[in-house]
Amino acid sequence: MGHSFGAGTSFALAQRGFIDQGWGENGHFIFAMAQWYSYQITQEELESFPENTKLITQVYDDDVTNDHRLAINIFKNINIPNSEKDFILIKKSVLPTFTYTAEHNSGGF
Repeated sequence: MGHSFGAGTSFALAQRGFIDQGWGENGHFIFAMAQWYSYQITQEELESFPENTKLITQVYDDDVTNDHRLAINIFKNINIPNSEKDFILIKKSVLPTFTYTAEHNSGGF
C-alpha cells in the first residue's frame, strides 16, 4: 500500500518482492493512492506481472499535485486481469456542516 511517491514505488517494490523474493505465493495485493511516477519498473516487467495480483488504484478528483494519467497508465499496462483490479475516483462530499475533500492529501493518512 502506498500514497503519492509510495504508490508510484509500490509496483517496482512488489515486482522485486513477488518475483525476486517469492513473497505471497498464494496471492498478491497492491493498493495505490494518488500515485506519482513509477520508477525502476520496465514495460516488460509490467507485462509479466503476476496475474494473481489484486490491484486497487485510487485517485482523488481534486488532486492538483499528481496527474491522474500517471495512475491510469500503470493501471492499463500492468498484466493484471481486469476482473482482479479496480480504479476508484474519490469525489468530494459536501454536507450541511462539513465538506469531505478529495484532494491529494486525502489518502495520505
